[in-house]
Amino acid sequence: MQILYDLEELHGASVGLGFFDGVHLAHREVIEKTVEYARKNGGKSVIFTFLKNPLEILTGKKYSYLTTREEKAKLIEALGVDYLFYLDFEKIKHIKADDFIQDILVKYFTPRCIVTGFNNHFGVGGKGSPALLRECAEKFNYEYFEMEEIKKEGETISSTLIKKYLEEGKIKTANELLGRNFKISGKVVTGNKIGRKISYPTANINWENNIAKLPFGVYSGYTIFEGQKYLSIINWGMRPTIDAEEVLEAHILGFNSDIYDKKIEIEFLDYVRKAEKFNSLDELKAQITKDKDYIIKQHSR
Repeated sequence: MQILYDLEELHGASVGLGFFDGVHLAHREVIEKTVEYARKNGGKSVIFTFLKNPLEILTGKKYSYLTTREEKAKLIEALGVDYLFYLDFEKIKHIKADDFIQDILVKYFTPRCIVTGFNNHFGVGGKGSPALLRECAEKFNYEYFEMEEIKKEGETISSTLIKKYLEEGKIKTANELLGRNFKISGKVVTGNKIGRKISYPTANINWENNIAKLPFGVYSGYTIFEGQKYLSIINWGMRPTIDAEEVLEAHILGFNSDIYDKKIEIEFLDYVRKAEKFNSLDELKAQITKDKDYIIKQHSR
């Protein structure tokens, strides 16, 4: 997949529109339809999205995200997309909806098809809609596909809903809506090495400020290193027994290699317990041993 940061002509493409934060189950419908149409009818598949959430630019408020830009690109690439246009919304926020269709989509892509979700809006004031794209289809000679909403237990799947579940610690539900395990990636940084003193060394990575957060606590999950998955005890919190430093750390079961400064991914499977303050390192070690036994037992089911 080629990633482009400025508009370039790519005529005869199948174009999927959206922000795609998290690339969750509903987003995949849009992306997969775009790829499917391109493969059946010729031309390249294009996903058209933005570097930042447009609402962050329009409102001035900071928004949290489900993935980094790099991770979003990898998820989109895995679905078979040919081109990802990662554009700066600032440059086109002044364009009216009709002009966006004619001067952006048609001028640069001469699209064979356009695909969006049911709630996609674009152009000044968000006046562009699926209805407008459908109305313009015959005039500009493209097919338009509006993907229907997907519901889970009566709630429409959306990035906002998934972030809500994450913030509530309902990681299993969030993972179901994502269609994958929520994860944080980064380079392993040096911690205070207390874990080594109690025979539970950990790999520590930083949790970027603009990525959605889970409640502090202990979780079961995986650490992914060089393509291999390892069952892990994950701690996210302030390490109340040791110090007040916020940390994301994973004790990787059955793993003892030195991976400082190497990139890993930490995937979350389930909530185990809340963060606790222990009176001693011995008490902390005893609890981690219980956590380990519990996680292994749950994983073996």
